[in-house]
Amino acid sequence: MNTLEYSKQVAENVSKALDGANLSVSAAAEKTGIPRTTLSRHLNHPETAPFDVIELSRIASITRKTVSSLTRFKATPALADKEAR
Repeated sequence: MNTLEYSKQVAENVSKALDGANLSVSAAAEKTGIPRTTLSRHLNHPETAPFDVIELSRIASITRKTVSSLTRFKATPALADKEAR
């Protein structure tokens, strides 16, 4: 696993958590205190603007998820085979 793939996975996990909680980016920004533009940047450009732990904790709180679930990396079968070598 490299950091770029991991950052993209975290952004995807956060996006799904927000969708599951029926929260728009604007609503999530308001509830977490994370500026809307910052939250959008994290979601749309995780390779240059990854989430930090405090932000993930705030998002976990409003989506009723754990930070662990937001940071879980789902390896593809090809990636899992590569990492096993």
